[in-house]
Amino acid sequence: MTRKVAVIIGANGAIGKSTSKRILKAGIDVVLVDKQLIEWSTSLTNAEPIVADISTWDGLALIEDVVKTRHKNIDYLINCAGINIRKPIAQYTWEDWDTILDVNLKSAFFIMQAMSKLMTPNGGKIVNVSSIQGSTCWNANGAFSLAPYCASKAGLIAISKAFALDLAKDNITVNTVSPGFVDTDLINPLKDNEDYYNDILRHTPLGRLATVDEVSDAIMFLIGNDYVTGHDLLIDGGWTI
Repeated sequence: MTRKVAVIIGANGAIGKSTSKRILKAGIDVVLVDKQLIEWSTSLTNAEPIVADISTWDGLALIEDVVKTRHKNIDYLINCAGINIRKPIAQYTWEDWDTILDVNLKSAFFIMQAMSKLMTPNGGKIVNVSSIQGSTCWNANGAFSLAPYCASKAGLIAISKAFALDLAKDNITVNTVSPGFVDTDLINPLKDNEDYYNDILRHTPLGRLATVDEVSDAIMFLIGNDYVTGHDLLIDGGWTI
């Protein structure tokens, strides 16, 4: 029996790592992609790390070439890559905008385009990690802006819906998960500021941050379901209520 294959983008991040380990535990072969070496995967027999910068054409071409050569077809694509730059809106530069949009949006479009062509004849599942900032926007009571990040995450939800429509004929589902604030190292600067942290908790009816496993729970649900597509699954503790 042919083993299933998943490609996970941003596998070194907290959500990517949690999701990768759960998929590996399910007996699925995994291609782990990150800009930095994925040291935790080196001892695993069914995990193949690729060091690639997805914000560049060369990086995307490398991923496509490796997957096509070594696996031929894939079953799952999970895109966990994302970056953010927090600063007052008047201070964003052209380079800031390009950096955020290239990683969070443009690369997602082209990785979906490339990997969907390699999905098995039976179809496949694509899940992109967006954010509640794609449907709402928080600015820490004016301390900084998230405008480019919000634009990128709203765009990711939109192109995921477009791909869901376009790929339905191939039995490929495409969905997004949109976490609120997740308890990872990336938000330590916000946790370290009492005003910012309390404001986050005030906005969250459940009164706490999400765990990475709660986000990977949602991703696992979506890759296990054959009839949900074009959906944005909020994991926000009630923030968007």
